[in-house]
Amino acid sequence: MPMPLRGSRVPSDRAEPAAARHASAPRRLITGGAVLVGLLVAGAVGFMVAGLSPIDAAVSAVSAITTVGYFPGGPLSPAAKVFTMVLVLAGVGTGIYVLGSLTEFLIEGGVRGSWQQRRRRKQMDGLTDHYIISGFGRVGRRSAEQLRRKSDTPFVVVDTTPSAIAFAREAGYLYYEGDATRPAILEAVHIGRARGLLACADSDVINVYVTLTARSLNSSLYIVARTSEPDAEDRLLAAGASRVICPYTMAGNRMAHLAVQPLAADYIDIVIQGQNLGVQIEERLLPPGSPLGNRTVGDIRRKELAGAQILAMQHDNQLITSINDGLVVAPGDRILVAGTEPQLAHFDQAVAQI
Repeated sequence: MPMPLRGSRVPSDRAEPAAARHASAPRRLITGGAVLVGLLVAGAVGFMVAGLSPIDAAVSAVSAITTVGYFPGGPLSPAAKVFTMVLVLAGVGTGIYVLGSLTEFLIEGGVRGSWQQRRRRKQMDGLTDHYIISGFGRVGRRSAEQLRRKSDTPFVVVDTTPSAIAFAREAGYLYYEGDATRPAILEAVHIGRARGLLACADSDVINVYVTLTARSLNSSLYIVARTSEPDAEDRLLAAGASRVICPYTMAGNRMAHLAVQPLAADYIDIVIQGQNLGVQIEERLLPPGSPLGNRTVGDIRRKELAGAQILAMQHDNQLITSINDGLVVAPGDRILVAGTEPQLAHFDQAVAQI
């Protein structure tokens, strides 16, 4: 029998130091204010013990703490003078502490925070053909690292966990704090203009709901969903996921491959990542109206590829791995190209010409 979907929270990590300092500023303000109130009460009681009336004692306590120097009562006894000095020093120290906390809070949270929020909103409004990472745990963070390696691949992180949002902020990622299962949150990150979504939460339940919501908002969105249980793959596919990944299954396959064929595994990694070879393997989409449309692979290879090679092609959702010069490429096809960086740049210019 299929196992039920397992739900769990996104793992949390350490928060960003600056964010932690900003979050603690209100607590320091509350602590400082409480100490000031305590000093006022203690000062009033102390002056009452020294023989002042309640109202004169309160005025004297306020005067001492604020260093105004006004004392409505008569001459003070030596003990009362010592008490006044202690009260003045404590009041000045606490006032400096509160003022410093208030200044830090206003600068970090008010000025800097507002500027960062406006900048982030502007970046968010400019998102198009981007990726959405839902769930910023270990898998989400690794996915973000890989997307960052491609500087031309914009993405935004969506999570509800404060520590995950702080981590995204510290790493310099564009982020949005919210629940990705809610349509309003996905619309805020412009899912209608997005290229793809990565459902990376470690809860299969959350990933199913995110996938359902995302698919209802963008029928053409490419969705890659993570599952913790292999039995949940069918549910995610039924919810609208384009691909489903089980990290544990992938890790097991990877370990077995490394144990049996380490050279082949290392070579595949080098080729895919383009390490030390100078050759990269990348996917390209031919947009409608592209001058490469309705032309043969051989013609494109001689003119636009400049020495690069087409390894595979996806046409009408069918993967073609046997590429020959007579094969015709149509707009909307996805092709897998291998070549150097200049070759790929030359090919991109040709693809973009409409």
